[in-house]
Amino acid sequence: MTALRLLVVLAGGFACGCSALTPFATMPANAPKGVVDPRPRVAICVNPLKTSPEQAQQAAQAQCLGNTVAEQVTGNDYWLDVCPLAVPARITFVCTPKK
Repeated sequence: MTALRLLVVLAGGFACGCSALTPFATMPANAPKGVVDPRPRVAICVNPLKTSPEQAQQAAQAQCLGNTVAEQVTGNDYWLDVCPLAVPARITFVCTPKK
């Protein structure tokens, strides 16, 4: 009975957490050592199985201020201290002024 109860609780948690799969802003990765880049950096936590690259770019663009464009500077990294398990991948972008 305890295993069934645990299964019900876990299933309920997953069902309620479906909206947790949407991309959201988080702390960006630092620039590589020796690289000086004054452009603002933003990062988005995504679930790579549910989030398209276009959705991640749109979420990053929403974080960039002013007349700038979000450009991806890293691939996915998986540090669970900045993104939760449901959306484990972090993608870092820089906000580049529009030309």
